[in-house]
Amino acid sequence: MIGLDTADLMVIAGGVMDCDSGTALAQADISAADDALAQAGVAGRAGAPGEARLHPAEAADAAIALTDALLQHPPFPAHREQIAVAAGLQFLAVNGWQAYLDVPGAAVVVIERLAAGQLTPAQAASWLVAHLFPDPGLDSGPGHPRARPPTTKFPVTLITRAVRRRYRRRRYLSPFLISIRPGGGSITTMVTGPLAFTGHASKALGLARRESSRLGRLRGPEHILLGLIDAGDGLAVKALKRLGVRPDAVHEQVDQLTDQPADYPPEMVAPQTRRVWHAVADEAFARGDDYIGTEHFLFALFCDHDNAAAQILTRLGAGEREVRAAVAELLAETGRERSA
Repeated sequence: MIGLDTADLMVIAGGVMDCDSGTALAQADISAADDALAQAGVAGRAGAPGEARLHPAEAADAAIALTDALLQHPPFPAHREQIAVAAGLQFLAVNGWQAYLDVPGAAVVVIERLAAGQLTPAQAASWLVAHLFPDPGLDSGPGHPRARPPTTKFPVTLITRAVRRRYRRRRYLSPFLISIRPGGGSITTMVTGPLAFTGHASKALGLARRESSRLGRLRGPEHILLGLIDAGDGLAVKALKRLGVRPDAVHEQVDQLTDQPADYPPEMVAPQTRRVWHAVADEAFARGDDYIGTEHFLFALFCDHDNAAAQILTRLGAGEREVRAAVAELLAETGRERSA
């Protein structure tokens, strides 16, 4: 493991506060910085020869431990949350991991609740581990150079600029973070607990399974889109109708996909679909909803703008910005869907 020291924190703080490390050092509470690094257990440690890259769960635990320690012992109280987040992301970076936070609002809530003591570090780490991806451009072996400190600012109310939204096919997904029971109608995470599906969402998932089976393909985001379109009058359908998206146009676009059909078991899902599932939970979490509705699935389809569903919707004039605006209008008019 490659650790961080006080000098690293000064460089990180300079990036956050838009000043040089010397200026940051003059403003820092060095005692607090030392206490935070000692509590986190990452001070001054370097990777041993032949040491393998940290396991994702270990990387998440250590990054959250550092973030939590800096929240408790802030070297720069006026920038407490921003520097804590920046240091956690920098620790991940130098150890060969990147955090892809598809729903920035969920990251904000996690940090706020961790700072307030409403989440334990273990709970926060369980959320983070599913958002980690090994950076293939960094050598995590001996002599691995430190990555450049973050140059973007990290306002706690909008961690969007710290977000890496690129999709990577080899992205690690933890089976322990999230329990998905489509047949049982719920998603459970350590952070949110169980989130029940609305009736429309349950129906949409059943239709998605049927469509993937009919087409003989791994269940992908495009099949979730078909299920949402065919699920009756759920919030997602209403929003898409308001944007002029016709069900027959969506079906036509999906049928034209060039993927070759194959005989896959109906329970198998594509890697991008697993990414959507995690984004669904994050969307509900970030919005303060205690259920999973069709609108959460619709938002989650845009967690990766390269997947077929996001591309189809964008071509049909229903990009992410338009979809979120349409759902917001409908929520103001009709209210939320109710869970089953």
